[in-house]
Amino acid sequence: MPSHLTVRVGGRVGAVRAVAGAGDPTPVGAAPPDASAAAGAPDLDPRGAIEAEARQLAQARQALVAAAGEIGRLREGLLKEAEGQLADLAVAIARKVLAQEIQAGRYEIEPIVKEALAQVPDARDVVVRLHPADLARCQAAGQDQDQGADARVRFVADPDVPQAGCVIETPEGVLGSVVDGQLGEIGEALKAVE
Repeated sequence: MPSHLTVRVGGRVGAVRAVAGAGDPTPVGAAPPDASAAAGAPDLDPRGAIEAEARQLAQARQALVAAAGEIGRLREGLLKEAEGQLADLAVAIARKVLAQEIQAGRYEIEPIVKEALAQVPDARDVVVRLHPADLARCQAAGQDQDQGADARVRFVADPDVPQAGCVIETPEGVLGSVVDGQLGEIGEALKAVE
């Protein structure tokens, strides 16, 4: 009993039929006469048609590879943009939370001033400018401290300095420790991380 294998190829090629067994008069690889007539296509060399299909498939493959590369580049760009937006969002949220905490007075000014003074190599002839409300809090906390420090550091009220911040003036220059500036630095550091 003969076995039949039929392979259909799109385009101008009709059906190609391979026959296992000697009972079928159609040669292997040739389309039966009724197949081309039924398809309405003229008889073509199946090898030429297959080669044409192979060329089309190769072109389609190249187009897909190029599209995949472009998609990869777009993906990388979108991820980089999203990372920057996430950093901006994180800083904006932190800024809002800190502003609420500062407005409610839930912060300590002494550690902020100490950290800023630690950045000054020789803390002599230093003027620390603070918001007037922070200066009152700092002076109240400073009553328990050593008076020797007061000789080299002078505290001044300055309404232009935001609460929870300080500006330190030294003979070498000015050093600011303001929440908004620190958040900006954090945001830039987050964006610089790759």
